[in-house]
Amino acid sequence: MADGEEHQNKRLLTASGVGSINKKAKALSSVTLKEESEGVVAQGGRASHRARGVVAVAEQANPPMELPRIINIGLQPQLLHCAVTDCSRPLKPPVFKCAAGHRLCNNCRGQGRAGHCRKCGRDTTFVYCGPDLDVYIGGAMVPCPFVVFGCGSSVAYHEMDAHRDACAYAPCRCPQCPFMASPAVLRDHLATHHAWPVHGVPSYGAHFHVGAAVSEPPHRLLVVEGDEQRLFVLSVRARGAADIWAVSLACVRASAKAGPRYVYTIWACPPTRERSWVGMEADVPSCAVPGAAVDEGMALCVLPELLVGPSKEIHLKVRMRVVQP
Repeated sequence: MADGEEHQNKRLLTASGVGSINKKAKALSSVTLKEESEGVVAQGGRASHRARGVVAVAEQANPPMELPRIINIGLQPQLLHCAVTDCSRPLKPPVFKCAAGHRLCNNCRGQGRAGHCRKCGRDTTFVYCGPDLDVYIGGAMVPCPFVVFGCGSSVAYHEMDAHRDACAYAPCRCPQCPFMASPAVLRDHLATHHAWPVHGVPSYGAHFHVGAAVSEPPHRLLVVEGDEQRLFVLSVRARGAADIWAVSLACVRASAKAGPRYVYTIWACPPTRERSWVGMEADVPSCAVPGAAVDEGMALCVLPELLVGPSKEIHLKVRMRVVQP
């Protein structure tokens, strides 16, 4: 009996021990798994940080691309012009269209009967195309046609004609050879290749003196300090057979629309004859060819009595002013 009880107690003890050991193993296993999973999370967190770091480095290596100021694209010209065949003016904001979709310039839309489309020849109601189209019409930029002569401007397509007429870089022609260039470049050409004398002018509004012998070259280039892009030419020509000399001044530019407007005052005053002088004031005309004949009425006539010395030199005092920038 004692042996049976002892054997049963051993079995219970063994089972209890095994159960306790299994519980401890499970607990240790749970702890180990928890630590491992936490380690994975931690590693995952570090990986996530590393991934974010890679993205940040990639973003730094590839910064956002800056858009160019102007994009050169091709566009069918009729998209930017009035639909009326005998007009073809560039469209400019605001843009209107007829019921058939013909876009007309303001001149054609306002001609003839009110609400009459000159393209389809029918009465219609013109409607505003909207601000979105105006943005594209106004944003269609083209380079100046005189870019090869130094103009770096880009202007709206519908303003090109006005810019062309007023561009200070519009080419002028050399009177002695086929060379053409902007006034500033033409000045250097005339001085270097044709020996035209160049006189510096201190400023607009200041008086300056020029001596011109009638036996010397008839033209002198004038350059105002601080405005070297402008070029003026002073010319002395014989007028008629009575030994009278005509003195004139002109601004070398392709068009007076380039502005500004100038006025000049000129006197012929021999230093030895204080009371003998002649003078005039006039607008400065424009000429695309330096030294080209200007309006005869715009020249100062100098009589023989005002010529000085054997070389028959004319002593001139000149002042140029800007009256309309």
